[in-house]
Parts: sequence; structure tokens; C-alpha cells
Amino acid sequence: MGITTSSQSPKLLFRQLFETESSTYTYLLADVSHPEKPALLVDPVDKTVDRDLSLVKDLGLKLIYAINTHVHADHVTGTGLIKTKSPGVKSIISKASNAKADLFVEAGDKIRFGDLFLEVRATPGHTVGCVTYVTGDGPNQAHPRMAFTGDALLIRGCGRTDFQGGSSEQLYKSVHSQIFTLPKDTLLYPAHDYKGFTVTTVEEEMLYNPRLAKDEETFKNIMKNLNLQYPKMIDVAVPANMNQAIEIRWEADIAGICTIVQIASANRTPICLPLQVVLVACPKPILFWPQVVSKQESDRPGLVAVRTARARAGSMFPLNNL
Repeated sequence: MGITTSSQSPKLLFRQLFETESSTYTYLLADVSHPEKPALLVDPVDKTVDRDLSLVKDLGLKLIYAINTHVHADHVTGTGLIKTKSPGVKSIISKASNAKADLFVEAGDKIRFGDLFLEVRATPGHTVGCVTYVTGDGPNQAHPRMAFTGDALLIRGCGRTDFQGGSSEQLYKSVHSQIFTLPKDTLLYPAHDYKGFTVTTVEEEMLYNPRLAKDEETFKNIMKNLNLQYPKMIDVAVPANMNQAIEIRWEADIAGICTIVQIASANRTPICLPLQVVLVACPKPILFWPQVVSKQESDRPGLVAVRTARARAGSMFPLNNL
């Protein structure tokens, strides 16, 4: 857990949390002057849900929202698991993302927690549904203002634009019109950092961002020539995050060779994936114990589907065990 520059507002409790495998920041905000101490989490990760909920409990907060800046491609969101462990929590994502959630937001909407709020700014370009959440502007709000930029703007960088409906032209316009127009002392908190940075400001990024401080044509040329590798987790994370995934089911042929993966969402709706994309994302070998359950059509004639699981385990297990 890390704690960055604190707000001058006595109302706002703020914590910056880090998940090491995907280098993802999760942010906890709460109105501690309110009797109920309502709180929200920005960009929770499935693997650190227990840590985050433990912190919420230790601080005596009431978690009311788990919100995402976009549909992540490098990790599975923690919102589905949070909802199973804290049933009163509502998930939030942008309407433009076309993902599943309890509540959907658009540009100009306000997410209120106690007497504080986050303003929603549409910042597509990394994905079509990216938004930036900005603390409110007013005497009882946090000062300086804070913006949670997701992958749209990173510290001295930005998110890639070559998948999930990304557009370098759109990202450039989003950042310059929705983030760089904020007060220069606004604190910017990204969804990731890979070099040990924790926070930046609008003024710093306008001056020193090696991509977005350039003119638009130079920026588009830079993004076009990044030659980045295909994201390791994208084929698992995106379908899971579109559906608030909470657990995974394996199916295999009679020899116990897995061929189909079903990710179960919060409402138990299955989403099927090819096995190979999941195995690429698995950090360690998985043991299977097959049991024939039914025949099933597939691209392999005569395939017999079987339900499989880890040795000495049931046929379903949490995504964060992967």
C-alpha cells in the first residue's frame, strides 16, 4: 500500500494501492466527515480484493461503489468478487464501454459519496469506453483537484491505441480537451505505472510527456510505430471484465485435455473462451481431474465434454487463483 500527496480537504480520505503483477493502481476514496463514511474503489483488481476490503474495514468505511475507468485488458477487475463479498456494493463503468455493471455513467455525470463527488469526463482513445474521474470543484471538495485517468494518460506516457477500438487521434483530443484543460496543479493518478512513479500533475505532463506534449501528427506517428507485443491477458481479461467475471469453469475431452473454458459472470452467465488463451495467462501449471458429464458439439467431431478441476478441488474456483 502506498499513500501519495494528501488533499487539503479534511473530508477526503485517500489511499493509493498497488497490484504488482499487472502494475495496477487501485484508489480508495471516502468522505470521512460523513456519518456513514461512504467510500469507493477505483480500478480494483481481482487478486487484491481481500486486501482492499480489509483496509476498508480497518478504516471503518462503508464501501458503496467499485468503479472502473475502462474495460481492462491486462488484469481481471475485482468488481465481481467485491460484489459477492460485499453485496451492497454497486459496480460502475461507462455506458460507452458496453460492459455489464450495476450503474452506467456518461460525460458530465457525478458519482456522489457523502458530500463529495467525482465528475465523469469521457476520454476515449485507449478504448472506446475510457473515462476519467475528477474530484469535484467547490469549497467543500478536495483541493487541489485530483483526476483518475485510467490508461488514457500515464505518467510520462499513455495507453496504447491499437486494440479495443483505440484511436491515437481520439486519444490525443481526449487528453488535450478533457485533462489538460483542468487546473495546472490538478493531481493526476493513472491506472498503471512501470517505473515507480505514483502521481503527476497537469502542468508536468503538458511540459514533459514525451508523447502528448507533442503536436497531434507527431503523437500519431509515435503511436503508430510503438510495435508493442500482443497483451498477455487480453483474451481472458476483456471477456471477463465485460461481464464482471467472478469464477472460471474448465471443460475438456475424454483424455482430460482441456479445450473449452467458461468464465462465469456475477449473474452466472457463461462466456466461452478457447483454452489456449487462458493457458498463456496462467502463471503456473494446472492439474486436471476429468469426469465425463456430457457430449457436446464442437469443432472437433466426436468430442466428449468433461468437467475438470484442480486435483482435490471442485470443478469451479475463483479467477484470482489463476
